Amino acid sequence: TEAIELPPTKQPNLETQLAMLTDAINSNEEEALKSYDLAWVANLVADLHQPANTITRFSTGYPHGDHNARDVRFCAAPCTDNLHSYWDNLLGTEEDLEAGIRQGKALVNVQKQTGWVDEVDIPRWLKDTFETAKLHVYAAPISDGKTGGEISARPDEAYHKAALHVALEQVVLAGNRLASLLNQNLK
Repeated sequence: TEAIELPPTKQPNLETQLAMLTDAINSNEEEALKSYDLAWVANLVADLHQPANTITRFSTGYPHGDHNARDVRFCAAPCTDNLHSYWDNLLGTEEDLEAGIRQGKALVNVQKQTGWVDEVDIPRWLKDTFETAKLHVYAAPISDGKTGGEISARPDEAYHKAALHVALEQVVLAGNRLASLLNQNLK
């Protein structure tokens, strides 16, 4: 297998922005500004736990990467159904508050095997999610990416079951880690 040199990580990125926003919520800035920053911290912690956000497959078919699995399509253009959207929508697409509250209450019962994570280590969080993505995002029946632009097979029931399990674990982990981050920075 020929090694492909990866491009340098662009900045700003999720890691740099989360560090900057975390510093801001721990500052003496106005409360209104800090509440805005806090909303972004919550959003970015959630984003970094979505496996497709932390991985881009580089291959002969995608020498510039597949844009976080957005280029892994399940149908021909103009259809936009893709692997990234699949992962984004695993836990639902409801936008109303009541549906969100019901889903949040259901997640309280989900047990994360590794337990509560108190350590705030954002680079490790990203690495953990990247490792999860390597195991699960491009698993069969997803195409191998050797031919760019191909239509991938849709996730089958086995893939869906495993992906749903991962998504549930990741959202619970994100909540625990967000709580740790906020406990450390909101005093």
